[in-house]
Amino acid sequence: MLEKFSKIAVFFISFLLVVNVVLAEDVNVLFKITNDYFKEGKYLKAIEGFSKIIEMAPPGNERESAFLRIAESYEELEHYEKAITFYKQFIGEYPESFRVDNMRLKICYLYFKSGDYEKAISESRKYIDFYIKQEDKVKRRKALNFYEVIANSYKMQNKWDEAEIIYKEASEKFPETDALRPLAYLYTQRGKLREALATYKELFKQFPQMAERYKSTIERIKKEISEWGMIKGKVQLSDESSDDLSGIVVKAERLSFGNYSPRGKTVFTTKTDIEGSYVLKDVPPGMYRIRAQTIGYVMQKSPKVTIHKKMKKQVCNLVLFKEARMRGLKEQFATAEEWKGKARRSIKPEDCEKAILAYQKVVDIYPDSEEAALSQRNIGFCYEMQRKWDKALESYQKVVDNYPNYKNIHKVMENIGDLHALLGNSKKALSWYKKALKMYPPYEGKAFIKKRIQEMTR
Repeated sequence: MLEKFSKIAVFFISFLLVVNVVLAEDVNVLFKITNDYFKEGKYLKAIEGFSKIIEMAPPGNERESAFLRIAESYEELEHYEKAITFYKQFIGEYPESFRVDNMRLKICYLYFKSGDYEKAISESRKYIDFYIKQEDKVKRRKALNFYEVIANSYKMQNKWDEAEIIYKEASEKFPETDALRPLAYLYTQRGKLREALATYKELFKQFPQMAERYKSTIERIKKEISEWGMIKGKVQLSDESSDDLSGIVVKAERLSFGNYSPRGKTVFTTKTDIEGSYVLKDVPPGMYRIRAQTIGYVMQKSPKVTIHKKMKKQVCNLVLFKEARMRGLKEQFATAEEWKGKARRSIKPEDCEKAILAYQKVVDIYPDSEEAALSQRNIGFCYEMQRKWDKALESYQKVVDNYPNYKNIHKVMENIGDLHALLGNSKKALSWYKKALKMYPPYEGKAFIKKRIQEMTR
């Protein structure tokens, strides 16, 4: 009986070995076919095939590779959530695999790639804490890859200060590496060129061989710094005198750039002294909007200045108005605009008169505002709607006389020319058209006014 049982056991074991050999051969053939699908970019077929391999194959290289290939296929198809799921499943099933370090970085990178920056940051921070504790130096340095993911995630959200902090932390944790290099580059991106130079200098102390590689970068940075300028001026408070004007915040916000384009919102900030004077130094070439602010006061309009080779020093004086006064101005101007709109729709004399009275209040109460010039011009429009040509001319002339720096002064001169042409006074019309042409800004089209002048000089 015992002998019979032994024969059955031997037969059964032999059968299993044969089945496993056949199964292993089938798995190998299926893996080769499926892997070809992956190489050819047929990722859906590859996923189907590798899923069967996971079901069929015993623990080993084929099953491990199948998990990896499914994750990579989903990544290629940009199904990042599924790819992350399989990468995490791979780590769970094969924690001792040499591929795990790369899988962790892949997971963080895919969160970044999918736009989930907060998750990319939190996952990367978790792995940084893990790798920094490693005794093996090579493994410990893998934390640098996760620092890069975090910094890039912050940059994608325009959180440049946070990205700067991350690069500084990385350089402090790994002083023996070239971790200062991305920090120097970030300073260059942000326009912090003096900080960039200092950081490159520190980097070259550790790695002298890099000096030659970044020679052209250093020369470009030094050239840019040589073109930096300054913006200065005084801040005054309208309607109220003060012996002490110190502490008013002045900001220069970059609108356009010179030879390079710093990333993020670049703002230069300073405070006024006791007399209200301010100086903004080390301002790179470009166009800036200048703002001043203090409690209870606001700017009516923020002027713009441009720093370039020939104009490295710019003077910009600023006036702050009481907040209540500015609110009153806006409300009064809005009322006038409302009546002008009604007048245009109805062409009723009484609506025109109400609009004229409302605009005149803006001119009388807020004569130094930008809205005063526009209101005076709109009074002329209202008189034109009433066909009161002389009064319209008189109103436009007041704009020319009282507001010579009005941004659309050329348009007002053109309005005067149009009225003289309408009244049959060609010489005066031509004279005003020529004056208007001289005042046209370079960025505005002049074809129409030039054609008008040519027609009148034939």
